[in-house]
Amino acid sequence: MVEQNWQVVLDRENIQVLSQSYKAAQASYNHDKRALQLGALSPLDIYQSEAEVATRKISVIRARHPLKQDDDQLRTTLGADLDPAYATLDPDLIEPPKTPEPLLTVNTEKAVTQALAKRPDSACAGGVEPGASAGELPASRGSCEARHRSAA
Repeated sequence: MVEQNWQVVLDRENIQVLSQSYKAAQASYNHDKRALQLGALSPLDIYQSEAEVATRKISVIRARHPLKQDDDQLRTTLGADLDPAYATLDPDLIEPPKTPEPLLTVNTEKAVTQALAKRPDSACAGGVEPGASAGELPASRGSCEARHRSAA
């Protein structure tokens, strides 16, 4: 039953995304139509915009069918189809999904420098000396070899 619930939620969200896509295609078509009227677009180019609007409209229509099936299946599982008063209600399945907190930002240059500093194989193979910036070359091969002998 939980999976059925989430499938209905997924179907609803999918329809919202497809509807927004359809609205964007419609806005693009309106822009292209205006460009055609002004002579900035050839008459044949408008057909691509019309086809895109039609394709996205079909996607919205096709997405409604699985939603109806999944919704009916969930209603049957819950027994909501038995009472006519509940059969016409649209169930409020969950609260709208909340966007997560913003991701932490990472200073990539600092992270790379720290990672290279902790890799002695990279530093001794001509990479960056620990504590040096990414653009600096190692001071000498001897310092890398001595550091490895002391660490071992």
